Amino acid sequence: MSTGTPGSTLIYCIKLGFLGGCSLPSVISSPISLVNSSKTLSHLDLSINSLPNSSIYPWLSNLGSSLVDLDLSRNNLQGPIPDYAFSNMTSLLHLDLSYNQIVGPLKSFGNLCSLKTLSLNNNYNLTGQLPELFFYLSGCSKDTLETLLLNDNFLSGSFPDFTLFSSLRELQLQGNNLNGSFPKSFGQLSNLTILYLDNNNLGGSIPDLSVFVSLKELHIHGNLFNGTFPKSIGKLSKLEVLDLSSNLLEGSLPNCSFRWRGLSILNLANNNLSGKIPISLDSECSIQSLHLRNNSLAGELPSSLKHYTRMIVMDVGHNKFSGKIPAWIGPSKSFILKNPSVLCNSLTDMNILASKPTSMLLSNGVERRSSKRFKVRAFSEEQEALVVKSWNAMKKKNPGELGLKFFLRIFEIAPSAKKLFKFLKDSDVPVEQNPQLKPHAMTVFVMTCESAVQLRKAGKATVRESTLKDLGASHLKYGVVDEHFEVTKYALLETIKEAVPEMWSPEMKNAWAEAYDQLVAAIKNEMKPSD
Repeated sequence: MSTGTPGSTLIYCIKLGFLGGCSLPSVISSPISLVNSSKTLSHLDLSINSLPNSSIYPWLSNLGSSLVDLDLSRNNLQGPIPDYAFSNMTSLLHLDLSYNQIVGPLKSFGNLCSLKTLSLNNNYNLTGQLPELFFYLSGCSKDTLETLLLNDNFLSGSFPDFTLFSSLRELQLQGNNLNGSFPKSFGQLSNLTILYLDNNNLGGSIPDLSVFVSLKELHIHGNLFNGTFPKSIGKLSKLEVLDLSSNLLEGSLPNCSFRWRGLSILNLANNNLSGKIPISLDSECSIQSLHLRNNSLAGELPSSLKHYTRMIVMDVGHNKFSGKIPAWIGPSKSFILKNPSVLCNSLTDMNILASKPTSMLLSNGVERRSSKRFKVRAFSEEQEALVVKSWNAMKKKNPGELGLKFFLRIFEIAPSAKKLFKFLKDSDVPVEQNPQLKPHAMTVFVMTCESAVQLRKAGKATVRESTLKDLGASHLKYGVVDEHFEVTKYALLETIKEAVPEMWSPEMKNAWAEAYDQLVAAIKNEMKPSD
């Protein structure tokens, strides 16, 4: 960065839209003429600072009307937002106020007539009735708003009339104190593709969902929904993620045709479902993650499941299944199988251990994930050498190309993972041509390799605390969950295997896997909301 006068440095930063390292106290107390000299500013990222409430809003109110993207997330913004704060931002499309301490009423959004995305999630002081909040959003922005993130606040009450927001595509309301039943008015939102209602106090039966013609993701776990599994869900042909776990659903799964060609994640765990797994599920379904844990399902695992060639995770623990693990799991599949011990009658009869599937976990039905770092056996010199030597060999074989293959493998398995990367979401460049993809992949490989060295020296992944906090915060912000880590691990190991086949061995696989697991455990330990 240029080392000119404070004023010229400030203008340089403003034109870039990046104020990190530009002395924010100087920025917000600077003459308005300096701010106005950047009339073409369109993107401004002020996230992860400690902005003073008293001066940031007046400063923002003097920005030009060309601003389309404003990120104020992860600051220490407290209290209500003044009505004038965004009054001049007539072109604003995206506004991120997440992870602050903002309180209502929110009267400052009514005149944002171009607003498409509003992120107010994780404002732990944002309380009150949801209908009241929507009243202030129902100005001219109601016709343009496409993405509304209100998750992890303390909003209460029942649902307002959502039909006013005809352009809404994504709505996240999980982690609040909402009550009442599933709003039928959602069905009139013909553009709605993503809906999160997890972890509220919603109840009653799930209504006819066949009207959700565009729905791709439905997340309603952790509520009090009861009744039987809604057959209408089977008609949602565009569905990619369905999570009905941790409710009070009962009865058997319907033995009918489901149009789930694009479904990748199905989670029905922690309900009261009974009967057998239907054999009529679409054989062309692309399920990668199937969770049926903690129900009362019985019988044998149907052979129709062998047609799910993209399956990576299948969790059927804590049920009443009988029989042996089907032979088709071992030689033909490469996924993680979490099974109750009742299925493990005779593993050797099927030679399942000899088949060495890429990644298989046989649990006794009581496995629990933990965000804490777990203890491991001493990481040996041999394991460290296996990781370091193979990485050094990979670096000589066009590591950038390997990084690209790594990410393309992830996106092939889980296409929805693309939305977790801001540099992909905001780019019109084809994924394989995105310049940030390869260096991002290299970071994964390098940090895993460093984890192996740290495990050997210190017995744990000793990543810098600031780095861990940043990684934890970013993974939390973009909604990374356990399944994403599992898919990444699978892609990592497969990419290494392809890169150095002459060096690959079960011992090398285990060394890389353990180094990765310890790194992930350290990151997950920091994936917690900021105070």
